[in-house]
Amino acid sequence: MGLLLEKRNRKKSSAAYSKPCSNIGLDLGSRMIKLLQLKHERNREIVAEKCVIPTPPGAIQNGKIVSAGKLIKELHLIKKDFNWQGKEVCLSLSNRSCHLRKVTMPTVPGRELPRAMQLAAETHFPHNYYSLVTGFCSTAAPNHHLETEDKPVEYLLAAVEKEISDSYSKLVLEAGFYPAAIEAAPAALLRSLGHNQLLNHRQPHGRRFLLDCGYQSTTLYMFSEGSYRFHRCFNIGMEHFKKALRHPDQSAGSKINREKLLFQKASLQEKGLAELADKLSRHINESLDYFLEKEGLKEKQPPSLEVCGGSIFIPGLAIYLKHSLNIKLGLYDSLKASTRKHQDTNPYEGPLFHLAHGLALRGWIN
Repeated sequence: MGLLLEKRNRKKSSAAYSKPCSNIGLDLGSRMIKLLQLKHERNREIVAEKCVIPTPPGAIQNGKIVSAGKLIKELHLIKKDFNWQGKEVCLSLSNRSCHLRKVTMPTVPGRELPRAMQLAAETHFPHNYYSLVTGFCSTAAPNHHLETEDKPVEYLLAAVEKEISDSYSKLVLEAGFYPAAIEAAPAALLRSLGHNQLLNHRQPHGRRFLLDCGYQSTTLYMFSEGSYRFHRCFNIGMEHFKKALRHPDQSAGSKINREKLLFQKASLQEKGLAELADKLSRHINESLDYFLEKEGLKEKQPPSLEVCGGSIFIPGLAIYLKHSLNIKLGLYDSLKASTRKHQDTNPYEGPLFHLAHGLALRGWIN
């Protein structure tokens, strides 16, 4: 099973579906487990099945599986209680557990490309290459234009410790599913963004900044002209906001539900979180400046920032970031174009399924 690599048609054409239902996109987060499957029905794509449940506490830490037994039990129940079509699953790896490099290569015939990328991996990961599983994909989104023959091609080269990759595969197999692919988060996000642009008849021009606010970290991504450019991970997430939370004195031995307090509609200042929110804002601003300078752009700020992930729903955080960064802020709803009109839509779900959406699309549409 390869990491990242996916065959893609190089010419724009009408969508051709490999089967009626997609594989199951499985996002194993440190706080929530998300599963999503899409299907093609009456000339459109819709959500066939979806599920989001809490991750057993401490079962996943920094992208590594710590307690497989608890996860297997939960996934067994999910497989039994939901109407999934097939059992092939695509998973993503945390940016913390996956080494990523962007490499530029001359145009190479398809049959020679795997060997060329193997040599690139040996160059970029020389010290521990033989203990890694490696893979690659184009930095351009699916259905994007093909590079000309005389133009260098950019690839996203990924590597993960074999022990981590094997633990994910074993977990899925023991839960009764089949691991069809494991890939890095940027590849899944690029696919989700590119596909929604296509459905909304938008061209992949200009820059898009996506802020994924997770439980243990927050990651800022930059995509430009339909291609992946950069990402940067900050060690600030919901977990850190919970720890920083100011709360009334409690009697000895009483248990504090920090998550419940975190989502109360008090200001960040009242909850003692303004300093941490300011630290996150400064990290984002510094990274935006770096990205724009590296791209040779004169603008001081991007036109807008799209946000997703559960932490962005901490009351007051989105407004704080909007004003402190002085930019437009909008939710990235990955499921907006794939939801039946008559279904009750939950505005909080789409921004949670961003990775699962990109994973479900993998290999489904040619």
